[in-house]
Amino acid sequence: MCGIAGICSPRAEVDGADGRLAAMLACMVHRGPDASGAFVDGTIALGSRRLAIIDLKSGDQPIYNEDDSVCLVYNGEVYNFPELRDRLIAKGHSFRTRTDSETIVHLYEELGPALVEELNGMFAFALWDSRKRSLLVARDRLGVKPLYFTWDGTTLSFASEVRALIAGGFVVAELDPEAFVELLTFQNIISFRSLFRGVELLPPATTLIVNENGLTTHRYWDPEPRLEDADPDDVLERVRTTFDVAVERQLISDVEVASYLSSGLDSSSVTASAARVLPRLTTFTTGFDVTGAVGMEAGFDEREDAAVLARTLGTHHHELLLDSHDLEMVLPRVVLHLEEPRMNFSYPNYLTAGFASQWVKVVLSSVGGDELFGGYPWRYELAGEPDFVDRYFAAWSRLLTREELADGFTASFADDIDLDRPRRLYDELMERMESLPAIERMLAYELRTYLHGLLLIEDKLSMAHSLESRVPFLDNELVDLALTIPASVKLADGVSKGLFRKAMRGRLPEPVLARGKTGFVPPQGTWFMQGGYVDQILLSDRALSRGLFKPEFIRRLIEEHRSATRNRRLVLWTLLCLEWWHRIFIEGEHAK
Repeated sequence: MCGIAGICSPRAEVDGADGRLAAMLACMVHRGPDASGAFVDGTIALGSRRLAIIDLKSGDQPIYNEDDSVCLVYNGEVYNFPELRDRLIAKGHSFRTRTDSETIVHLYEELGPALVEELNGMFAFALWDSRKRSLLVARDRLGVKPLYFTWDGTTLSFASEVRALIAGGFVVAELDPEAFVELLTFQNIISFRSLFRGVELLPPATTLIVNENGLTTHRYWDPEPRLEDADPDDVLERVRTTFDVAVERQLISDVEVASYLSSGLDSSSVTASAARVLPRLTTFTTGFDVTGAVGMEAGFDEREDAAVLARTLGTHHHELLLDSHDLEMVLPRVVLHLEEPRMNFSYPNYLTAGFASQWVKVVLSSVGGDELFGGYPWRYELAGEPDFVDRYFAAWSRLLTREELADGFTASFADDIDLDRPRRLYDELMERMESLPAIERMLAYELRTYLHGLLLIEDKLSMAHSLESRVPFLDNELVDLALTIPASVKLADGVSKGLFRKAMRGRLPEPVLARGKTGFVPPQGTWFMQGGYVDQILLSDRALSRGLFKPEFIRRLIEEHRSATRNRRLVLWTLLCLEWWHRIFIEGEHAK
């Protein structure tokens, strides 16, 4: 696991490449505190910060082939590398290390860019072929590992984080209004623009090649459902077996592997499966002070149930408690590392990762279970509606509607905004899946969009603490199996994740199997009503003078929430993040 960065200008030497690359790597030390390395040769500069997980002594990057004609910098873990390595040795390749990264180098010698189709894992890498004077950049199938880039027609710059591109002088931090309106609609950016003008995310399952002919991209895999008829009992056993194999495959490591554990189905399943292999698994739970919380939020503290489950599974368990003051204490640092605020309330993820990093360097996460096996029943109810495409869009307009944005933006800022962009992007995605039944389109949409936002959070807020987060639910074999299972089977007996619940029966206690989804979220609606932090930040002269929103619109949102007229917790959280985003990235304020 690492942070990577690079510069490629095929037709001319990169001006000041050494210094620019060093600056890029310097701001990503948290992603790789164990080692740093660079390769600079005229038109190409590649660098890496390493977090050592496999082959701790001899796996520093860049990694080369036998004659040093191929050079790689790499972020991630390829879990099937032992099998690939054996295959390559049989073909005569010589290895200097025991790393998965060196496997990629030799696999490239055999297969060229098609090597990505052989990799089961999470990765973003850049590989320089000095003989062909060609750079190959790639990202894993579902986008577990991020990679940002800029291309001006002659020079490619890329990095694991936007901050590195800024540090290298390739980007001047400026708000991208098109991405901004996506974020304010979906609480996510479903295109591959970023919140920073001129910076893009390489899409998942995509390779990018830069050479003297320019830049080309290729999508090598697509999460298209390939539904099959199958006996439910057979599917049940295949899911259980494939899940266990996926978890065990992701335990490969030369350092301790731990697991997050809530009282929910997905993290409990990952932990229970890992505990079958590891004799004394360490687990981590974060709970919330729900004093004064009402409604659903009163049940958001899962510590007690998780502790019972930890005793049942025999894990070495640790608990963290958060209260209403933690948000204001850490929000600037969260925004700094997140770079693009997305999806729900992510500061508990940041604090939990920091807590876990005091004990371990690798942790198992349950991200992806809901998207693969149908974990959002309140949305699936729309599948039977004749206007479900419209209603599903409304359900995904999590923050502000088009009408609210039109009302809330200042006249001067609205001139730069295409308010129809979010709906147009949504329609384009839904039309691509028009042949599928309604509920299958929903599951495919969530896998392509919502999951990607969750993965960005998972990567950035764990790596902020030099912690590698692994996602067994997104193992290639498990994903490929899930894509063949019809939604009617996944939602067995009309229950969310009904199939997966049945697969875990006998391994987890019945209360866990019966538990509905709550998500890893704090009682933030209650906390926003209790404290003055929202007013302090969003109603400050500094925030109100930005010229983005009408001041009366912001005041109305706060009042609607405080009076319980409407729950605006997600909007207020996102606006807080965006204000700190401006302060940190635009104005250069230090994130304390």
